[in-house]
Amino acid sequence: MMKSKSLACCAILFIMSPAVFVGCETHSRGKQIYQREKCVDCHTIKGKGGAVGPNLTYVGNKRSREYILQQIKDPKSHNVNTQMPSFKDLPDQDLKDLVDYISSLK
Repeated sequence: MMKSKSLACCAILFIMSPAVFVGCETHSRGKQIYQREKCVDCHTIKGKGGAVGPNLTYVGNKRSREYILQQIKDPKSHNVNTQMPSFKDLPDQDLKDLVDYISSLK
């Protein structure tokens, strides 16, 4: 049901503005990458997910896109004791889509 609501939202936004539709598509890809890379095993969004890493529900209000990208690629640059693995080997487009998704969490 949630997926159909999301698609309906994107369809309505597409009619209103093709540029907004691209944002919906990127957001969807970023969420898929988040799930595929198992970020959900350690991070919580809106009460769902793991508790090892920080809650990401409102991270887009707290961190810049640059910070989020750096955290994904080199988490030890922010905290040498972190358990988070590096995802620096993800393709550039995957990194961009993942950052788009995470930074949209507000």
